[in-house]
Formats: sequence, structure tokens, C-alpha cells
Amino acid sequence: MLTIVADSRAIARHLVIKHIGQGTQLMPDPNELKAVALFEQCALVEVDQFDKFATPLLIEVVLKPGLSPKTKLIKEATEMLNTKLDVFNRILSEQAYMCGGTFSLVDIFYVPAMMHLTKYEISFVNNRPN
Repeated sequence: MLTIVADSRAIARHLVIKHIGQGTQLMPDPNELKAVALFEQCALVEVDQFDKFATPLLIEVVLKPGLSPKTKLIKEATEMLNTKLDVFNRILSEQAYMCGGTFSLVDIFYVPAMMHLTKYEISFVNNRPN
């Protein structure tokens, strides 16, 4: 039976687990249950508190310029994302990475949307030191 995995986060987790012990440890040891729970909580924050607002905003602003964007959606996503980024900025003022003191796969999950948000100079993104 062929199984196709299409979710980028699931593919990333698969690759990290497949190559465990090689290079930078991007996920906690599966036997360290508290560390795994914290990692999963941090990963869920990225999906539920960041990507949920960043992706619709990027679709409207980047992928649909000039195609009568949904201004209400843009306004709501911008307001929510602005609030979330304030919280993330506070977190990153107290710790080096989104899931604590060590760089992890969670930090990588933020990269695509943040890259586009900063590239297209969505102004409120670049106003924070962290």
C-alpha cells in the first residue's frame, strides 16, 4: 500500500527522525517525554497561533495582488498576526528560540511565512527586534 505524505511539517519530522544522530538535533530524543511534549506544544503554537493568520494574509497580499483582495480578511489577519508577533517578540526576548534555548525544527517551521512577510515588507513584521 502506497502512503503519500504531503504535509511539509510531517515530511520534515520524518526526515529529522530518519537521520537522528546526524548533524544538529532538531527534535528531542523520543525517550525524553517532557521534552517531546514541549516540542509538540511549540509546534502546535506555530500552526495555530502563527500560520493560521500568516498564510491567509500572504495569499491575499502576495499571491492575489490586484485581484480584488478580501480587505476584511486582510484586516483581521493583520490584527491577529500583529498581536501574536508581539507575544512571540516577548518570548524571544527571554529565550533564544521559539521552543527554548536550542534551535529546533519548530524554528524552521516559521521560516517560509516569515521570509515572505519580510520580503514583501508587510510593515508590522519588521517593527520588532526579535
